[in-house]
Amino acid sequence: MKKFAVIAALFLCPMAAGVAKADGGECGEPEGGWAPREAVESKAKENHWTISQIKTDDGCWVIKGTDDTGRGISVDLEPETLVIVNMDYIDPPAPKPAATPAAPKAPPAKK
Repeated sequence: MKKFAVIAALFLCPMAAGVAKADGGECGEPEGGWAPREAVESKAKENHWTISQIKTDDGCWVIKGTDDTGRGISVDLEPETLVIVNMDYIDPPAPKPAATPAAPKAPPAKK
C-alpha cells in the first residue's frame, strides 16, 4: 500500500504544481522575450474583448476590459506565446440602493 501511495504522490505532484501556476497567474520570465503589445491587442480582438487596460504584472501580460457580452474580465497571458494563463470575470459593483424619499412633515397641531 505504501508503494502505491508513493507512486501516486510522484504522479500527482507535478500535476498540482501545474494547476497552482495556472491558478496563480504568475508567468515568469520568458526565454525568448515578450510578445509585442500589438500582438496582445490582436489576441484581445480575436477573442472579441474590449480593452480598457493592458499592463504587465507577475511576468504576465494582463488585459482588463469586457468580453463580447459586456461582462468585465481580467486575463493573464503568458508573455511569449500569449496563451491564457488565468481569466477572471469581474462582477460589476452592486447598485446603490435608491434614496428613500423623506417622510412628509406632519401638519402643525391645531390649537
